[in-house]
Amino acid sequence: MIKEEGEVWLRSYLKVVEKRINEPYNDEDVELMNLIRARIMEYYYLGDIALPEAMKLGVPLEAINLMLVAPTLRF
Repeated sequence: MIKEEGEVWLRSYLKVVEKRINEPYNDEDVELMNLIRARIMEYYYLGDIALPEAMKLGVPLEAINLMLVAPTLRF
């Protein structure tokens, strides 16, 4: 069941990517995406209980960071 759901999601996602791959984006779009990523990171670091639990299990913080950090970061 989970595998089928993943496959359905992937097909749907690829349709969106194919439709929008050539759409231009501007600085406002990049700024909005960075804001969204910042909020997601804030949630994971301050509100999510999975992060401390993963660290207790020995998951390296660098591995977790690579999943969360945006390609461009500003402070």
